[in-house]
Amino acid sequence: MLVGGIAFAGLANAVGPPRGPAPTGFQPVPGWARRWAYLAVALPIVGWAVPHGLWVLGVPFGISGQKLSGADGDLSTATGVAITVVPPLAGLLVLGLVQRWGQQFPPWVPGLGGRRVPRLLAVLPAGTVAITLATYGVLSFGVFAGQVLDGEQSWAQVREGWATIATLLVFLGWGVAVGVTTAGYAAATRRPVDG
Repeated sequence: MLVGGIAFAGLANAVGPPRGPAPTGFQPVPGWARRWAYLAVALPIVGWAVPHGLWVLGVPFGISGQKLSGADGDLSTATGVAITVVPPLAGLLVLGLVQRWGQQFPPWVPGLGGRRVPRLLAVLPAGTVAITLATYGVLSFGVFAGQVLDGEQSWAQVREGWATIATLLVFLGWGVAVGVTTAGYAAATRRPVDG
């Protein structure tokens, strides 16, 4: 789908009429957006891949050994590796919002190399991901809070399984970081208004 989307965007960019003066070259993003991008890359690594990697290896980091043993039978090794590795790799895509290759296709991309990346090709998916991650984090944490308030989970269980609860906050923080980075990209690539 990604390759098809890039090909479609390139075709639309090649044959579509120009809309106003296009920015020339790389438009640097604000420093604050760059810092948020690095946070958006670090969160899935530190807050997701590290604990999940330890759990796949059988290390009861932030959860009870009993809970780990119960989950161990539910996951294949391939699934465990996938859920550990895929989110950090996806997080690396956020760097495109603050790097040259997020505004201009690299020269090695067939048919598109050197051309400007359509702004919406970056902003719409990144914005959607940001909203989805933040919403999931808020809803998941809301369910957790409801379970604590209803007595379905005791504070002792919360202390014992703190790492699983922390991963809920990772989604919220990751969504906010991607959203702020996307706003920085949108500001940097905004076309001047004709006056």
